[in-house]
Amino acid sequence: MRTLDRYLLKEVAETWLAVTGVLLVILLSNQLARVLSQAAANDFPREVVLKLIGLTSAGYLTVVVPIGFFLAIMLTLGRLYHESEMAAIQSCGVGPSGLYRPIAYLGVFITALLFWLSFWAIPQASARAQQIRVQALQDAQFGLLEPGRFRTFGGGNVVFYAERIDDNGVLHNVNVFVDRTQEPESQGELEVWVATRAEQRGAGQADQMFVLYDGEHYKGVPGKGEWQITQFAEGGYPIRLGEIGGRAGKAGMKPTSELLSSSD
Repeated sequence: MRTLDRYLLKEVAETWLAVTGVLLVILLSNQLARVLSQAAANDFPREVVLKLIGLTSAGYLTVVVPIGFFLAIMLTLGRLYHESEMAAIQSCGVGPSGLYRPIAYLGVFITALLFWLSFWAIPQASARAQQIRVQALQDAQFGLLEPGRFRTFGGGNVVFYAERIDDNGVLHNVNVFVDRTQEPESQGELEVWVATRAEQRGAGQADQMFVLYDGEHYKGVPGKGEWQITQFAEGGYPIRLGEIGGRAGKAGMKPTSELLSSSD
């Protein structure tokens, strides 16, 4: 490779990396806000947030890499004209083919990179990010109750609270609030369970049972004096969380071989 070819290739490649990095940082700021918002709403741990940011950011590469390459060519050639280097190069007998040849080398490399990203790397990263997101949602919703914190189930219609939890996993001073106002047959009733202790059975599963001991159950319509109060020694409240579905079937996450063999 000629000295001029190496020089032009170096200038365009360095500018391309710099421009691509700046564009990627700009897009990452928006992605960071989205992931942090989802993490705060679902109590994602820090390591999950970092993995999601890294994996979901890969999808931006197919956008910023060609744009960065285009801007790099414009900026590099513009600088060569501005500093009269282009006039010196042309006076030495170098025509357009000699100028564009090293740029074409880099273009072939970038094309191969985009091909690999689009058909293999990004679908795998998207599927892995969705898998991590679903697992984090399961850990947050299906996991054990934490003392001193309110935990919602059933889309926010059921709220559990426990003052403390001992080493055996027994919850103490438990309150359960059930909002049935959205159910047609309930006539706007609310339920409140108050128990001295309780156990969470089936943590980590879609079907759970909260067994409450030595407490009272209140049932009635807010604003009315007719409330049903029941004392119990042991009572159970089932929770059906359902499976957290992901977007694993999305075409962008499927392997290329699966798409080629599909008749859809």
